[in-house]
Amino acid sequence: MKTFSRGQQVIVLLIIFGMTLLYFNSINLSEIEVRIQNPESRIFEEIKSNDSSFIFHPSSLSSKNLSGAKLLTLNKKININTASASDLEAIRGIGPKTAEKIVEYRQEHGRFKRVEDIMKVNGIKEKGLEKIKIYLTVE
Repeated sequence: MKTFSRGQQVIVLLIIFGMTLLYFNSINLSEIEVRIQNPESRIFEEIKSNDSSFIFHPSSLSSKNLSGAKLLTLNKKININTASASDLEAIRGIGPKTAEKIVEYRQEHGRFKRVEDIMKVNGIKEKGLEKIKIYLTVE
């Protein structure tokens, strides 16, 4: 039995990877439809052929209904004026105690006007802000 050399293995893997990319790029996103049972329910994705459901588009997702982890997965920012402590914990650099401090500060002092205002929270310094500010927004 003949084995492939290292270079041949790499070429085969690149071909497989390229074919996989071509396959996923060929999927027609208009076939993915979303059926919403009611505004507060979970969103179910289905592929239907002839149905009058809403067509799914990623920009149609409301960031208000998504957790912090899901927002970060979608490359969206977390609003520090509405986020829960668990949403804030999804950000690397914010632990449970800091997340609670942010929520408590917001409840006592009101909404943040700028992302930089988060430094008013005890324990968040400029260096820490630099690491996390790309994940935050105020709306």
